[in-house]
Amino acid sequence: MPWLLILKYAKQFLPYIIVAVIIGGGVLYWQHLERTVDRLKVENKDLVVERDAWKTSFGKLEHGLEEQKKLLETVAKQGAQLKSEFGKLNSSVKERIGSINTTLSEIKNQDLSKLSDKQAIDYLRGAATKKKGTPK
Repeated sequence: MPWLLILKYAKQFLPYIIVAVIIGGGVLYWQHLERTVDRLKVENKDLVVERDAWKTSFGKLEHGLEEQKKLLETVAKQGAQLKSEFGKLNSSVKERIGSINTTLSEIKNQDLSKLSDKQAIDYLRGAATKKKGTPK
């Protein structure tokens, strides 16, 4: 029977009880939202730190790639310069070989048996240094 007595008086306070329950639920929900916002702030800070770390890593990678690009450009320029110098050297060597072959042909065609030893040596020296001299 005490329940009936409580229900009899509860009818009078029902609007206040409903308002109290609504306010209590609102407070609980507000606390839940505050905890969620705090958790999201912490997660956001973690994400910002992680993002900054990635930016730093990518910045280092970009800087390294730029250095590699500059190094490759330098190597390419040096390679082109070496190729040019090698071409000049190659043509110079070919020219010198042709000159030596010409000199050897001249020496083969020359009859050195008619000359004295000194005259033959002088002729060969002159031919080797490209001083064209006719033996006497």
